[in-house]
Amino acid sequence: MATGAALDIQVDRKALTGGDVLFRDLHLQVAPSEVLALVGPSGVGKSTLLRLIAGADRDFAGTITIDKVRVRDAPPPGFVFQDPRLLPWLDAVANVRSAAPDVSRERALDLLGRVGLEGAGATLPHMLSGGMARRVALARALALSSRLLLLDEPFVSLDADLVTALRRLLTDLLERHPATVILVSHVPEDAAWLADRIVVLKDRPVTIADDFRVETPRDRRTPEGMSDVVRRIESAGKTAPRG
Repeated sequence: MATGAALDIQVDRKALTGGDVLFRDLHLQVAPSEVLALVGPSGVGKSTLLRLIAGADRDFAGTITIDKVRVRDAPPPGFVFQDPRLLPWLDAVANVRSAAPDVSRERALDLLGRVGLEGAGATLPHMLSGGMARRVALARALALSSRLLLLDEPFVSLDADLVTALRRLLTDLLERHPATVILVSHVPEDAAWLADRIVVLKDRPVTIADDFRVETPRDRRTPEGMSDVVRRIESAGKTAPRG
């Protein structure tokens, strides 16, 4: 991947069905190649904000630009959903190519290799473990060669060992192939492990409870190595003012 994209996110107003206002006067800027984590409780609006950034939901007042281009006119970002959403009738390599049909079979196989799935190209989704399916979904997102990668709860419902393995995989991939990343998670440890910058969201309309950079290098070998970051996230979530 090339150097990541710059984002300017201005959501003046976003209402849910029924009129409940989710976002009002929310403004975020994301620097090129920054890994930004949006953290907050389930239902706070993190995934909705990600859909706005992706251009999948245009029912809002405001402007979102990627490299100064409005989202609707910008190249599509890579997107990893909570559910891998693999096409069950396609093998792994064809699922990777489904996001970008012009990607060659060789390129798709190379992407599967990057995520640790060498030799799995002919495997159908029902034969993949949960972790393998998530990695195919990640390879599919990378196939777009986008400078922006959106990750919506990529580790949800996985066991602890697999979560650690996928965090390491993502860290390694981003070190070798920088991109701008927006990670959505309700788990503080995900943000502490991966992010350069963390934004804690709370309440409705959503307020930014905290916005801070993570000191690097960080010690990922033990939970204690990231405990200060986790505590700050948890503290912000408890003390955020209501908007």
